[in-house]
Amino acid sequence: MANISETSFGNRLARAQELLDFIKTLGNYTPPNLALGQEKFSALLRQVDETNKKVVSVADLLNQARATRLTLYYGKEGLIKRCAMVRDFVGALPGGKTSSAYLSIQKENQKMNSYKKPTKKEESSGDSETPAKRIVSTAEAGFGALLQSTKHILEIIKNLPDYAPSNARITLEGLGKLISDVEAANQLVNTNLYAYSDAVAKRLELYEGEQGLRLCFQGIKAFIAGNYGKTSAEFKAVSKIKY
Repeated sequence: MANISETSFGNRLARAQELLDFIKTLGNYTPPNLALGQEKFSALLRQVDETNKKVVSVADLLNQARATRLTLYYGKEGLIKRCAMVRDFVGALPGGKTSSAYLSIQKENQKMNSYKKPTKKEESSGDSETPAKRIVSTAEAGFGALLQSTKHILEIIKNLPDYAPSNARITLEGLGKLISDVEAANQLVNTNLYAYSDAVAKRLELYEGEQGLRLCFQGIKAFIAGNYGKTSAEFKAVSKIKY
């Protein structure tokens, strides 16, 4: 299902194209402001169309990056499951569940389980009518805390001479590799978030800026009102095309 704001942007562009098609039918349409002319206005619409597609494209990349990251944290092979396996293995070592290593790892596991899996809303960039805010959300803070706990657990098991599991997923190397993968996934999310925010900001300028669609709409209608009169068929036709 199309995003509501994306549909809104698309509808406004469609109406702008309708306005352009109309002024092309006017034989003596020669506004004093070149930005309101057919050529400049047509170029603006092409730029808007390209930018709309860019926003959708980078939004898809951002969603994919977030989905990958979510799996690395909360999936069957993710950080939380993997750290629980490490805890259980340490509990089977000499000293068992009363050892300081086990108790420390268990404490980290409890902290990890206290963080709720982010909802789709928490993971989203927000309404694409405005640029994504580059702030640390509750979800981002939770991801950071989970990764920090995993790193702490890795440091604990590095000091356990008997820690030698046969399962490659919870060896020192296996856990270290997962941490590296998670850090890369976090970076990819940030990179795509910045790209998304920039694309949204550029689009907003094309729609609402000083040379944007809204003011072009107003300027074109003002010129037609002045040139043809507000009682003219030309103005009545163009006044029906709403931004």
